[in-house]
Amino acid sequence: MRIRKARWEDLDYIIKSIHNICIYENNINSKINTKQPLKNYYKWIIAKEIVDNDYLILIAEEKWEKVWILTWEISGKNSFWNYKKFSDLNFLYVEEEHRKKWYAKKLCNRFFEWAKKKWSDRVLLNALGDNFRAIEFYEKLWFSTHTVNLWKNL
Repeated sequence: MRIRKARWEDLDYIIKSIHNICIYENNINSKINTKQPLKNYYKWIIAKEIVDNDYLILIAEEKWEKVWILTWEISGKNSFWNYKKFSDLNFLYVEEEHRKKWYAKKLCNRFFEWAKKKWSDRVLLNALGDNFRAIEFYEKLWFSTHTVNLWKNL
């Protein structure tokens, strides 16, 4: 397996992967919008992140086939929480046939090294409360509950 930074030519793969995340999460919560990532402005945002030094988009390849993406950003000081600088996990996607091989752990560890070099002192991420697979995975990487969001369908 090879891990590398995303390039311009990866843009369509990244958008497709994010769309797949939305479809998966839509199965958990039917109110999640599955069309958002396909809009042109969303492509523009990801294209900008590919070249921005405060974002890291990693692509993992196995035998030259793209199998994972991971996107993170370094954020400035949060006005509510007392962190010097923190990092956000935006998306982590694994092609179905490549899951449970611990590639995601390798991608996350690569990110942790990068974030430390950027002086980040905390990593934050959001996961759907019903996405037990994701929560279990992140707990194995020593993530713990920080806040809880509650919602109600109307």
